[in-house]
Amino acid sequence: MAAVAPPPGVERIRKFVNTRAHRRLKLDLPILVRNQGGAAEVARAENVSVGGFCVILSLDLAVEAVVTYVCPFVSDGQNIKQKTEYRWSAPASPGGAQRVYGFRRI
Repeated sequence: MAAVAPPPGVERIRKFVNTRAHRRLKLDLPILVRNQGGAAEVARAENVSVGGFCVILSLDLAVEAVVTYVCPFVSDGQNIKQKTEYRWSAPASPGGAQRVYGFRRI
């Protein structure tokens, strides 16, 4: 009598495939983010890439808002201001006021 089910096979382990356009680096850099209304906040960048970065902020930003940032931020140094676009956000903690924001350089 033939077997009804196929023989048990070894399940292949799928390799993680990174489909991002730019490699992310875990850098803990000070960053200053200023929205169009002038409100600013200094925080630590979570990760940085050529295409953008993500950071935890208390600021309330509108989707696709263009903000000014300085990274790395030095309080008494020469800082270069650059523009970036807010792309996504997620709560940093359940019920917390802070959010993780993702920015794309423009």
